[in-house]
Amino acid sequence: MTLESTGSQQDIQFEVVTQDIYIVFTVGIPGLGKSYLLEQIRKRAAKDSDVCIQICTSDQARSKVLDVAYKVDNIDVSVLTQEQIYKIESANSLQVRQELFAESEAKFMHLANSQKKTCIFVLDKNYCSSSLIEEINRLASNYFQNDRIHRCILVPETFEKGEEHHKLYPFKRATILIGLERSLNRKEHLTMKYGPVHSLLSFISCLKSQLKDPFNIKFPTNKYHRVVVNYYDREHYRLHVDEPQNKESLEKLRAVVLDLLDDKISVPDACPEVMKHVVDLAPLNKFANNNDDIIEGIYQSILAGN
Repeated sequence: MTLESTGSQQDIQFEVVTQDIYIVFTVGIPGLGKSYLLEQIRKRAAKDSDVCIQICTSDQARSKVLDVAYKVDNIDVSVLTQEQIYKIESANSLQVRQELFAESEAKFMHLANSQKKTCIFVLDKNYCSSSLIEEINRLASNYFQNDRIHRCILVPETFEKGEEHHKLYPFKRATILIGLERSLNRKEHLTMKYGPVHSLLSFISCLKSQLKDPFNIKFPTNKYHRVVVNYYDREHYRLHVDEPQNKESLEKLRAVVLDLLDDKISVPDACPEVMKHVVDLAPLNKFANNNDDIIEGIYQSILAGN
């Protein structure tokens, strides 16, 4: 809530501006294209004069912390192996978390001071632990009235009742494939640009974290409105997935991913096979056509949250 001054200097009055805050969480895996989609939503929100939107990006917080760590320790990343880079990233996870908290609070403060009636805070992060969710909600309540806080989560799937017992829930195998194909071939990403072994280490670590937490407990539907978004062309995928060569490669890829999740094989050992299947299945990967109408629908769904 902010105060807006009206009247002359001799007779100053303050009008209370009631602000609604919409907190947008995301769930995903590396490579889906989540940050690009969120940027399209930000551009749409910017067209509304009474809306202020802030996006807190985990990758930017991680990149900032790691840049400092490499400089302080005088580390030349170019001479490190992909596994060594991943270990350094893991060792700095607490500092990344603290930076993310600090950036989140700064953005909540900016929103509260914006004097906009509609405020949107987006957490651009694949995996949110229960403690992170609690911290974001605590920050929101520090700056906004509890009865004006609305929450939603962007999800990449629609599941039928009972499908929450699926091994890879809250993801389907198509989403796993698309994420793998895109993340293993990244060249310009802030933090996942060092090669397929490093990318696969990050990917499997993220997926393990997602699967160990009961998603429906972290994000109960009575508190978090779910908005389904498309990161890939589902119709294109459906048209080609049952072709014999694709069906066989996809089943083999699923098997090796499950072995990685169960620690039956190491990431460096599994990487060549994963890469082979990803290359074979690349034709299934087609970006979704999230045109202006689709973005408008997602935007309005966010504002219709709990």
